[in-house]
Amino acid sequence: MGEEDKIDFKWLVEHREKSQYLNLHLYNYLDDHFDELKEDKEKRRLIKLLLGIAFSLWRSVILTEKGNKSEDVLKFGKEFFKKLVATNSIGFPQDESNQNWTVGYYLNNARYRL
Repeated sequence: MGEEDKIDFKWLVEHREKSQYLNLHLYNYLDDHFDELKEDKEKRRLIKLLLGIAFSLWRSVILTEKGNKSEDVLKFGKEFFKKLVATNSIGFPQDESNQNWTVGYYLNNARYRL
């Protein structure tokens, strides 16, 4: 395994923990305010955006193992969509095997929702 292929496990664990705490806080908020959210359209809209942000950040951290090379993004995007078109299904294994594209997707999704 070359230097660029080394996984920074400390970084992964720290950021996965931060992501999970964000998920926990959102879950607790939903649990505590569920009925209130059903009645307040604006708060409901905002919490749905926050849920999408939290999921996208969690998924991007889960998929981040090493730096993405910009020249590989299109190659992995093509492979991802090849699988999507061929099988009409995408799961975590496809996210992981094409992480050079999917990490960017999830991060950009979080930015867009912000």
